[in-house]
Amino acid sequence: MKLKYPKVATLAATLITFVSLAGGANGAIVLTEINYNPPEAGTDRDEYVEIYNAGSSSIDLTGYMFTFGFNFTFGSVSIAPSEAILVAASVSDLRATDITNKTATIPSQQLFYNIPASTQVFQWTSGGLSDGGENIALADSLGTEIFKVRYDDNAAWAAILADGGGYTLEVIDPQSQSGNFATSLDATNWRQSTAKAGSAGTAQLVPEPSSALLVGIVALSFVARRRRTH
Repeated sequence: MKLKYPKVATLAATLITFVSLAGGANGAIVLTEINYNPPEAGTDRDEYVEIYNAGSSSIDLTGYMFTFGFNFTFGSVSIAPSEAILVAASVSDLRATDITNKTATIPSQQLFYNIPASTQVFQWTSGGLSDGGENIALADSLGTEIFKVRYDDNAAWAAILADGGGYTLEVIDPQSQSGNFATSLDATNWRQSTAKAGSAGTAQLVPEPSSALLVGIVALSFVARRRRTH
């Protein structure tokens, strides 16, 4: 999933990037995409979530577990810096390139996700993502919660997502997931994917800055330019 920011001064882009990469090793794992209501009727075998390593070093995910919505525990797996990993209802369905490999009731509604061959994709053990919304949480091997995010299906969320139309939820500011459950469940921190099927496996972690931050940075840049011209 690609996270973009508006075109502002280079100083702004640099500062935002450094802010997004701050934090400890475990805090660098964030949830970046949710495909909770794919359009294939009656099966939901294309459901997936995407996690991303926003840190500067690899993280051993052995024993890490998802415990809400669906159940899955990682085996001997590591996630490299700037790597996105998918956990899905069905690996074969998500990676299918031929419509005959799909199992939907209405095959014409199937989507192809074009996931990079190098992307690690895992199949959860049981459960699934509720179309009405629920928590998604990841804990480490000791049970310490890494993040907890809640998506929903109420009016605020419906305003940003064509529910069931093939689009995914993409996060705007992944840093909100670090110890701030109230912000991570806010619909305003998520958006509809640009294209149907989202952009699974291709996360680029640069959050959109707040308007206040942009105003401050642009003002500083303007002052700096004026000083150079005098």
